[in-house]
Amino acid sequence: TTTPTTTTGGGDAVGKIVLIYCAFILVVGFAAFAYAGFAAKAKTAVIVSAACAVLLLIPYFMAKNGKNQEVAGTTSIGFLVVYIGLFVWRGMKSWGNPEKKHLVVVLSLLVCGSLFAIVALLSAIANKKAVVKNQ
Repeated sequence: TTTPTTTTGGGDAVGKIVLIYCAFILVVGFAAFAYAGFAAKAKTAVIVSAACAVLLLIPYFMAKNGKNQEVAGTTSIGFLVVYIGLFVWRGMKSWGNPEKKHLVVVLSLLVCGSLFAIVALLSAIANKKAVVKNQ
């Protein structure tokens, strides 16, 4: 027989991953804005990163409940897939423009961070299912 573990096994890991990603995207957005010299046309970096972070607060509060870990994780992954698509699309529009090389680098960083977050969320969801199954 299997003895249940005392850890949450992904119990609130989804919420933590989402919050860490929100902080990551905000920091990258602000860094891109700062790199552009706080130019008015670069403020979209902060606006877009803040909007993405705010949208991810929806699954964060779902995950905070503790009962909706799988739904919150799946919702977060859905948002991240959309974000990746938007980051790639914008990067492709900027590719080849010497004035926007920094934007391509920033967007590539956001894609990598988003992929890492998806892997972490999938792992947290799998761990939660394993713990629930063993209890």
